Amino acid sequence: MNEEIKKDLKFFLNTVIAGKKKDAKKIIINSESGGDDEIERNIFVSYIRESPIWKTSYRLIMSKQQALEQKCLLSGWSLIENTTNQDWEDIELSLVAGMPVSFVYEFYRPIFIQRPVIQPPKVLSARPTEIEEGLEMEKFEDYAMAEAEARPMAMKKRAKAMRSGMPPPAPVGGLGFARNAMTDTEIFDKVKSQVKTQTKDLGELFEYNISNPVTIKRKQSALVPILTESIKAKRILLYNKNEHDKNSNACLEITNNTNLTLERGPVTIIYDDNLAGEAIIPFLNKEDTRLLNYAVEQAVIISHEQKSENLNVHRVTFGSGYSYEYYFTNMETTYKIKNKTDEEKELYLDHPKTYEFKFIEKPVEPEETPNYWRFKLTLKPKDAINFKLKEQRENYSSNYLWNYSKDDLLKRVGFYVKQKFIDPNLETKLKEIAELIQTLNDLRSKEDKLNEERDLMTDEQVRLRENISVLGEDSQSVSLKERYIKKLNTQESRFEEINKELKVLEKKIKELNLDIENKMNLLSHP
Repeated sequence: MNEEIKKDLKFFLNTVIAGKKKDAKKIIINSESGGDDEIERNIFVSYIRESPIWKTSYRLIMSKQQALEQKCLLSGWSLIENTTNQDWEDIELSLVAGMPVSFVYEFYRPIFIQRPVIQPPKVLSARPTEIEEGLEMEKFEDYAMAEAEARPMAMKKRAKAMRSGMPPPAPVGGLGFARNAMTDTEIFDKVKSQVKTQTKDLGELFEYNISNPVTIKRKQSALVPILTESIKAKRILLYNKNEHDKNSNACLEITNNTNLTLERGPVTIIYDDNLAGEAIIPFLNKEDTRLLNYAVEQAVIISHEQKSENLNVHRVTFGSGYSYEYYFTNMETTYKIKNKTDEEKELYLDHPKTYEFKFIEKPVEPEETPNYWRFKLTLKPKDAINFKLKEQRENYSSNYLWNYSKDDLLKRVGFYVKQKFIDPNLETKLKEIAELIQTLNDLRSKEDKLNEERDLMTDEQVRLRENISVLGEDSQSVSLKERYIKKLNTQESRFEEINKELKVLEKKIKELNLDIENKMNLLSHP
């Protein structure tokens, strides 16, 4: 009966209940009427709640007559899931296709700014001091106090990516009609009558408004029809050797010639009352064309052969001490195609792009995709053909001119002249470089011989000194010592001569290297 205790108990119970409902928020709305408080007014409250994405499922129905007319019937459903704790009774449902930016932002959690802790100054009480007279006061340097760093806590943002799982397979049954007893027009009218949808183009997004009220019990889902349209469709075969080495894929080339934007989803393809296969319809804007692969055509056999060859050198360039000899590499690919069926087939052949190769022979002009050249062929019934493609790329081999001897370089120059790759002016420069390279090689050979002689002389001097050190003072030993010392003096004189010759050679080689390098650099700038 105590009002204060009753108030505290009510607050405690509300807090406990709110803690158990973690996915719910209690919101109190305070409003003023702006007039007479006794007049009742309606308050409309709207809110956004996170829900599972809606998933689409399609069916493509094509008869033999529609195949000749290159069209088919496209019907689509949307799977809607009610994950709330409330039943949806006759709700107005709108579905939006697109990829808007969405994220989770920590809005409810209290956020405090972390403040720096500043200690209060400790002030000592004054005490008496003695002041001496007649002396100057000491000079103090300025004292710079370090500022305390304030590190406010950054508010966290968490982006939540919108993810869609794999949509359920398209329903095979459920149209409620006997196929053989209805024409294509009757089928279209029957399916169209189930769909009552208004659409709206929102720029980056596209909206489906379901006209019929929708009822979905809590924790349940429902398939809602969203579209039935006749679209352009053509049966073709697509061959890609990286997917199936021997067979082509059976595909439908569909064009979204409707006024709708199609969301991504699985599709069941029915041809002439039979299940032809299943595929995935990608996100399709208006007038977009896509290929849907739904089966493998095993009655069309394809094999491929590839060979390449390098042609002769056709031009030469020079630069940075290298000669670059250019030649063409030809690559020929032959596709052997056999149509074992009694029907005429249209085949799209995807030929992989190879870096820098260009076609020099091709029977038909291809279309270009990011990674393939797509050739469109017509296969006659019971026919077998060879489809040949020839591509070409210019390659080159590099040769370091410094590695050539005079004879080798003159042979290459003779070849270049014979093939008319170089003009007389360039021929003269190359022959001059060949002579300089020969002179350089002769100097290096002489340098190597002098270094070898010096090394042998050094070893000989070590041997002589060791022999002198072990000889005694008898007459025979004294005679040998004099002989060894005389030989050492002769070698020492030769050693000094070799060092002088090596210094001269080193200078000549350095100057000759620089001269050859300059002349080689001029080859690229005639």
